[in-house]
Amino acid sequence: MLLLVFCLKTLVMCGSCTLELFGRYKDEQEDAILEEGMEKFCNDLCVDPAEFRVLVLAWKFQAATMCKFTRYNRVLEGMGADSIEGICSRFTYMLLEAQVEENFKDLYRFTFQFGLDAEEGQRSLQREIAIALWRLVFTQDTPEILERWLEFLAENPSGIRGISRDTWNMFLNFTQAIGSDLSNYSEDEAWPSLFDTFVEWELEPVSRFNLETW
Repeated sequence: MLLLVFCLKTLVMCGSCTLELFGRYKDEQEDAILEEGMEKFCNDLCVDPAEFRVLVLAWKFQAATMCKFTRYNRVLEGMGADSIEGICSRFTYMLLEAQVEENFKDLYRFTFQFGLDAEEGQRSLQREIAIALWRLVFTQDTPEILERWLEFLAENPSGIRGISRDTWNMFLNFTQAIGSDLSNYSEDEAWPSLFDTFVEWELEPVSRFNLETW
């Protein structure tokens, strides 16, 4: 009985600490941590807002969009962290957790939604945002094909209006199934058409010239 009372008191104290921590950064008008609070939060964590650890933290908090964290006391309590120091001490574990295949797949899919402007009702990522997020989400384990894919997106903007959820999700499968020399790629398989264009751009100099002067 005494142990139960002690545990309940500990939970109440932890909840109070996490709410206090949240209150330190939350917006005065909205019950969320917004851009200004996020900057201060990241400064206190000694991390760059644009680095991979912040993306992993956003994934753990299931943040709906960039620069906006809503109440996260349950997440922090689940992590066993109720202070800035506590969060910092969990970073190594969180990065290892993100390397587990199923966890990374979840993080990868989360990143697409995270990059959308929910207030604008976006359904696809702007090309520049997609390039930045691809480079970010693959920080720990970079596919050989990634830089060539990003170069293709950067050099051929005219025909690329945005990156759909399907294209984003399928690119992870692409990096796992297709060799870096692209020799086992087949247009007969159900890949997004943008992948067909990329492979042509990579393998056929004439096609590359035509796209660059399109």
